[in-house]
Amino acid sequence: MAMSVGFLFHCFELLHPLVTFSVDPYGLLIYFGNICVMVHMSIQVITTFLAVARCMCVVKPIHFKNAFTIKRCVALLVFVWAFSLASYLPLFASMAIFTQHDPKINVTRPALWLSPNRQLVKDIIWTIADTTIPFCTEIIVIICLMIMADGLRRAANFRMSSSNVSKPLDLRASQKLSGKELLIIKQVALISGFYLLTNTPKVASNIFVLAEPQFTLGGQYNDLYLVIIISRKLIETLNCSISFPVYFKCNPKFRSLTFQWSKKH
Repeated sequence: MAMSVGFLFHCFELLHPLVTFSVDPYGLLIYFGNICVMVHMSIQVITTFLAVARCMCVVKPIHFKNAFTIKRCVALLVFVWAFSLASYLPLFASMAIFTQHDPKINVTRPALWLSPNRQLVKDIIWTIADTTIPFCTEIIVIICLMIMADGLRRAANFRMSSSNVSKPLDLRASQKLSGKELLIIKQVALISGFYLLTNTPKVASNIFVLAEPQFTLGGQYNDLYLVIIISRKLIETLNCSISFPVYFKCNPKFRSLTFQWSKKH
């Protein structure tokens, strides 16, 4: 929301030079944009963790109960958030918003300041956090989805081979996946597929940043960079909001708990 408002106000200032705001909207756009990137990185890791957990639950149910305990899951979530924050602290340390003179509009107001070393810091952080991690998470999610689907098919075939031979109709029906198994595949496939769809533009744009040094903030292609980054952030926002309707549609227990919570409130 803050990014959208900052972007609109920044465009308004560019189109109407006589109109200025008390705070530089461009600075707010960049600052809050980096916060969104930091949060989205943790969401990427959590989405991957859920895909791995679902895969283990289907393929190795006994190992799943021992490995994915509540304490370990909470500890992992805390670690993910701490890692995301620690990864972006150097980037936030290389930028700030403080009162300074803006020569473009000849006004003194709180505006964005960028350290001379920010580009080097950003290249290091983005290579790890915005290129390597998204690419690796996409590969892991795809592999987990394939393994889980294969595991469910194997389970269906096992039930078929161990069913009663005297019941050919049951035998024929057992070749198909159960309704619960289909819901699991549908649920994980929707979340993972939407994640892959919305995460691919991020990977592509970050690879382009590494290939073209001027495609960056303050570079030769600054305006094109901002348009692509803002559009990408809006797509990533959709990814953050898709989990609830998918779980509500495909998970009866989640749907029941949601109705119970809504009645209480």
